[in-house]
Amino acid sequence: MPIYYTGKGLSNLELIKDGTNTFFKVSDKEGLNSILVEYQPILDEEYSYINFELILFENNYLNAENDVFQIFDKLAKIRLGWIFPLSNLEGKENDFYDNEHLNKYKYVAFQLLLLANEESITLKDDLEEFNISDIYKDNPIILILSKENTSKIPDFSIKNYIPSLSKYGYYKQNEIKNLLNFSQKNTYCLGYRGKVKLNLYKSQRDIESDRFFTELFSKHLKSLGHHLIRFHILYQIIEYILTERFDVVFNNLIQEFNDGDIVKNDFIEKINELGKERSNIKKVVDCLNENKTDFNIPNLERDCKDLLIAHKKKIRNTLGDLIYDVRNLIVHNYRDIEDEEIEIIENITHELELLTINIIEKYCPQQCL
Repeated sequence: MPIYYTGKGLSNLELIKDGTNTFFKVSDKEGLNSILVEYQPILDEEYSYINFELILFENNYLNAENDVFQIFDKLAKIRLGWIFPLSNLEGKENDFYDNEHLNKYKYVAFQLLLLANEESITLKDDLEEFNISDIYKDNPIILILSKENTSKIPDFSIKNYIPSLSKYGYYKQNEIKNLLNFSQKNTYCLGYRGKVKLNLYKSQRDIESDRFFTELFSKHLKSLGHHLIRFHILYQIIEYILTERFDVVFNNLIQEFNDGDIVKNDFIEKINELGKERSNIKKVVDCLNENKTDFNIPNLERDCKDLLIAHKKKIRNTLGDLIYDVRNLIVHNYRDIEDEEIEIIENITHELELLTINIIEKYCPQQCL
């Protein structure tokens, strides 16, 4: 939807060079109503905006002018584009001002910001000259994608990378305001500040096709602040994945039994084992570990053990067991939690979020049973 000025939608762009200054003139189809928006980055007109896609995000952690990253599909080894805050389009003192590669992307991003929005923007008609930050408030995060590069990935949709982006604190900008600021999440995200790129993984399942996943990443994870609510909803993701695994393994066992590849007693034993949630969690977590899929959840095992030790619970050796035992403690015995243990549960909840995103990114029940 276009920018509206004096009641008219502005849909035409014209680049104007006036000495050392550069502007975009944005006007209606008749050319009767227009505004000027100053273009402050170094001008590089090599790319056409029709070959790019722009999506707006927000991030309460990585939102400084220098929080600029190249975005890669880790498995495909393809650079999808760049992500940076709007403030980088106006600042001249940041580390990326002279970056020739980024400046090509800034040029097309600026035009797409002026041409298309998911929601219309109405400007005050008592002004004629604007900065881009006058049009887009609150310093949104710009993700600019190269269609040439994303076309190399079968069935590409940025929505299937939303879980990966949320790991770094990026949530798609929408009507749900992101007011969360967790110290654990802040520490984790700022650990990437200064890095050149962020690696993303395409979800192993179509995020858009399932309402639960869609609402989880568009609403719940950016609006639900209490650790107990977040823990429960995150654990539901694990239960969802376990159901997927159960269906695949169960159907395989039925096929093996029908084909005579497994005797009745072994079949019954395997079915009984398959019905145990603890066993299924261990299988999923072990699968991530065994496949060396960048599986790194800082301190999750340590924090689970500390909480369980404080409540005199049996300490098991595998991460899957520890997660299941913490789940039982929180679900069934939360009344026993002391005030001084809330911080450790908040830590575990953040770490559980990283784990569930890892599972969404990398676990496929058809490939790893």
